[in-house]
Amino acid sequence: MDELLTALSDVSIKLLPVLGAAVLIVLIIVLKRVLDLLKKVERTVDMVDETLKKIEAPINTLVGVAKAIDTVSSASEHLLRTIVGTIASNFKVISAWLKSAFSKSADPQPDETTEEELGL
Repeated sequence: MDELLTALSDVSIKLLPVLGAAVLIVLIIVLKRVLDLLKKVERTVDMVDETLKKIEAPINTLVGVAKAIDTVSSASEHLLRTIVGTIASNFKVISAWLKSAFSKSADPQPDETTEEELGL
């Protein structure tokens, strides 16, 4: 048993530096690939940043148009509410005016002045 342990110790002493070197080589290869990947990611992020800078102005334009549409919408809503409120509060006056206007149009009255009336 002592001979086996001595033989394994001799093999381990010779094999350990070789395995350590192999592990270091694999670690270096992995780190190199990670660095290459990070360089590609950096280029991709730069391209995305440039693209975002290019579309920033059109997006700002769209935001401005959307704000203008919102303003027009709220103004027209306010106008419509004001008109409906005015009509509701003055309903009696408006209905009386419409009745008088339609009753006058039922009686034919000449709106135009003839040449004889003008003395021509």
